[in-house]
Amino acid sequence: MEGKHARSASVGRAHGLLGALALALAGWFPGNNPDTFGHLAQGRQIAELRTVPQLDTWSLLPGPARAWHNYEWLSDLGTWWLYDEYGYVMVTIFKCALLVITALCASELAFRLIGPRGSVLTSCAIIASIPAIRSRLSDRPHVLGLCLAAAYLLLLNLLSRSTHRRTRIALVSVIGVLHVLWVNAHGSHLLGLGIGLSFLALGAPALRRWFACVVGVQLLASCISPYGPAISIDAIAHVFDPRYRNLVSEWQAWQPHDPAWLQLGPALHGALLAVIAPLAWRRPLLRPMLPIALVLGAACFRSIRFLAEFMLLTAPLLGVGLALLTRRLRVPSFTIVSALLTLALCVGVPVAARDLPPFAIFGARISYAGTPRAGTALLERHGRSPRVFAAMQDSWFTMFAAPNSRLVFDGRVPFYGPDWVQRVMNAFHGQTEFDTLTRELDVNTVIASHAAAGEQSVSTFVAPRPGWSLVMIEDLHATYVRHDALDPKGAGLYPPLRALQPSYALSWILDADPVQQSRMREELARLAQSEGTSAYRAWVLGALTLAPLKRGHGSDGFRWPRDVNDWKLYREGYSLITRAAEQVRDVPVVSALHASLAAAFCDFHSAETSLSKAMADGASREPLLASQELALRRGRVEEVRRVVEAARALPQGQRDPWLAELHAGLAKPPICPHP
Repeated sequence: MEGKHARSASVGRAHGLLGALALALAGWFPGNNPDTFGHLAQGRQIAELRTVPQLDTWSLLPGPARAWHNYEWLSDLGTWWLYDEYGYVMVTIFKCALLVITALCASELAFRLIGPRGSVLTSCAIIASIPAIRSRLSDRPHVLGLCLAAAYLLLLNLLSRSTHRRTRIALVSVIGVLHVLWVNAHGSHLLGLGIGLSFLALGAPALRRWFACVVGVQLLASCISPYGPAISIDAIAHVFDPRYRNLVSEWQAWQPHDPAWLQLGPALHGALLAVIAPLAWRRPLLRPMLPIALVLGAACFRSIRFLAEFMLLTAPLLGVGLALLTRRLRVPSFTIVSALLTLALCVGVPVAARDLPPFAIFGARISYAGTPRAGTALLERHGRSPRVFAAMQDSWFTMFAAPNSRLVFDGRVPFYGPDWVQRVMNAFHGQTEFDTLTRELDVNTVIASHAAAGEQSVSTFVAPRPGWSLVMIEDLHATYVRHDALDPKGAGLYPPLRALQPSYALSWILDADPVQQSRMREELARLAQSEGTSAYRAWVLGALTLAPLKRGHGSDGFRWPRDVNDWKLYREGYSLITRAAEQVRDVPVVSALHASLAAAFCDFHSAETSLSKAMADGASREPLLASQELALRRGRVEEVRRVVEAARALPQGQRDPWLAELHAGLAKPPICPHP
């Protein structure tokens, strides 16, 4: 009998290791979260100053320097030290180690609550959560908070079971030390206090004074920081101010364009928790975990940022509850069922996670994809006191890559306050608001995304300004500078770009005359010297290659190939557009053209993949007509006929050359394979 128990315990702990390994692998992807760059910059500043700054030195806020309480100063410093001493791979390794500890604490808690069966099912719950939570496993301080919360649950359970005074004192002391660390590492330390309060309210009455000691130690620890108790007071004010939730996308609830699994995963998780809640309430050791699950569930469905906390920290409760529901299942039967479930998860989870954020393969390097790397490098080398207007995520990166800059605002939203952040956000959409704000702050540099719908207006605001020049176009960003923003060497090396435009539209390329197109090629050659420009250059060169085949105006696309020369242009253009489409995932016009070209070459899988990206935020003209080209080449003639005839019945459709070619193709559909 003892041998069976030992084997069962080994199986339970082996499953715990499997869940920990799976969670670590889920977090093993290149670091490219904008917040990471901001935290590295703040850690570097602390290391250089050899003290924690009390006043802000980054912002362009008017008036004297303001007090700034950095909630994450300790984790910022630690992350920078790892990066500076050992490279970014060590930052990723440390993050994955925290994830391993999180999973092991969760499975060990379930093991101690109900035995090996609970550990096995907890491990399965952790693995099943990976597709939904992987985007939240970025290299940021919140992962440390996640790990500490899981450790608190285990330590408080050990306290609930302990009968020795010395052990209880040791456990309370460990929680106190960990809470000092947490308070100085991340604002989620309020969750740790909430866990302590839940055990105080619903834990074993005989241990109430010990749980009170835990809460008292946590409150004392909350005052131990370079800022005293202000670090905790600020965090409370931030959490309970509802205005903040509307200012940052990850603080909001799910949006219609988010993948369905990001809602389905936590919804199923929550439904299972609701089923097992009555069983858990009848068990004193589980009872304190129910309010925690309820609060985290409510937070998760109000803000996507709490998704990982909800699904991972309640995994032990779910595992124990499922173990209670399956307690009548004999060991051999449970072993078979759990083995099949684990196998299904190990096969299905990677497939499900492949097409979900962060869309990243395994790796430990730092990724600069989607950052204004070339523009900020220009500012760092040749900027004269850059005063930068940019979106929050780009300002985070600017803080890291061009520390000589000062910023209109960045990711320190609680520092700026909701009113200032809202004012800056209004400036992205209104010319008057933009002009007033940038002139008031004497802004001399603007970094704007020419691919993000919320920032495209900024280019139209700044481009006509006297004394301003467009000096850099990257895959997703454009950099504008005032005449006095660069030193003479920088101004000589980066003259204004006059032929190129920061846009993925086709019209400005295809409607240009031969002289303008020649100048475009010259400016593209200059951009080739800068990193982060390859997708944009491939797009413009691809459009220029296909220009002889344009149907009409730029928005009318390209006519189908008719002879060998046409096919040659198509092959060259397709190669370039494919390169652009692979590097910029969220630009509908790029995905639509790639889909149209892929359909011409009968690469239906690539065409359908690109079309789904193009239509992710709603169907526009180019994706809709590209989808009809694909349908026609797949032989769905009658389907295309209905769409084309309905479109041509509209006044604007009667003169549309793209629709005209589709209509002609109904009589003699293009064949596959192509010549």
